[in-house]
Amino acid sequence: MKTEDLIALLATDAGAVEAPALGQRYAAAIGWGVLGASLLMLLLLQIRQDLGQAIWLPMFWVKMGFVACLAAGGLFATIRLSRPGAKIDWVPVALGLPVLGIWSIAAVVLMEAEPMERSKLFFGETWKSCPLLIAMLSDKSFWQPFVTVVGGNMPSAHGPRMVAFSSHRLMRRDRTGITRCISV
Repeated sequence: MKTEDLIALLATDAGAVEAPALGQRYAAAIGWGVLGASLLMLLLLQIRQDLGQAIWLPMFWVKMGFVACLAAGGLFATIRLSRPGAKIDWVPVALGLPVLGIWSIAAVVLMEAEPMERSKLFFGETWKSCPLLIAMLSDKSFWQPFVTVVGGNMPSAHGPRMVAFSSHRLMRRDRTGITRCISV
């Protein structure tokens, strides 16, 4: 395939995307990602038995705030990076501040702990399974906005589609045999 043919194929039916349409795409993508991750979390981990008591602990809200700040920073980065020419000066700050904050809290807690307790505080009780579970659960929330960005910038002859909860459905072959990302 020649470059001119590829450009013509990509530019087919490429019109300007309305501003509310992009917001609706992000809202749908984040909603599907959160729903998929929540269902998977319920199936794999179940609901914590002491959740009613845990919400009164300050560390519960620190963890929730950390996740919310990372999600907001990630959304900010995704929105800025999906618009060509947009300034991304604050993206590293938006993503770095929550991480630096939680590291600071962890450093203070580790320094104040007894030397024999530090390894238990550092690794926790579930250090063998948590990284895999976190990656599996966050995969759903990562791929949905990614597909939205690609879907917003790549036209599709077949109209918008919702991608289910897994990342293995991101690519498809169209009638011409070209592999494309699925539009959301």
